[in-house]
Amino acid sequence: MQRRGSKGFTLIELMVTVIVLGILVAIALPAYTGFVLKGNRAAAKAKLLDVAARQEVYFGDNKVYTNTMAAFGFPTITMGVDDKSNWVAPDANDAIYVISLTIANGGMGFTATADTANRQTADDDKCATFTVTNTGRRDATGSLGVECWK
Repeated sequence: MQRRGSKGFTLIELMVTVIVLGILVAIALPAYTGFVLKGNRAAAKAKLLDVAARQEVYFGDNKVYTNTMAAFGFPTITMGVDDKSNWVAPDANDAIYVISLTIANGGMGFTATADTANRQTADDDKCATFTVTNTGRRDATGSLGVECWK
């Protein structure tokens, strides 16, 4: 009895392929997600440093710091940042951080804060909030702490 040539895959071969692909996806997807979250931190840090520079210009003109982003020409008191490092509305769906300002010592000091928003909140356990002050001090909350700035 002669066997005819095979022209396809058996069900077992197909199932083995699906299982191998499932394992690869289960490993790769969390690693990719972590990479994206870490990359998004750069947008928050860049915008915080931009806000700190704007505060210094504002201080030079007004002799006090401001507690509102509107003083820099933005439409709202706080502003959002998207994953392309663009300014967006703080309640926008694509905002990954929301930046706000507080003042201290009667306007002689400030703290700019970037809090995670929307899909970036998945990074809260490592780097939840970034801050920068008028003295240049940089800090972050989460398990990595100030390492988030590196």
